[in-house]
Amino acid sequence: MNVTISENLNSGKRDPLRFCATVEGDTNQNRGGFGTSERAALWSLAQQLNIHPATLTVTATIERLAVR
Repeated sequence: MNVTISENLNSGKRDPLRFCATVEGDTNQNRGGFGTSERAALWSLAQQLNIHPATLTVTATIERLAVR
């Protein structure tokens, strides 16, 4: 499973949409984890996938990118 975490560099430090975690090739276009940190975004995504966040961080290949 490939997970991409994107960071909006134009947002503030506490913006709840600063980080977004998505699964590559996910058929549900509306699924994504959002949070003020990478960890919060991963946690949100794991809840939507019905798996434990630790399982997601161990089994997924996590790629990071930043957008302006």
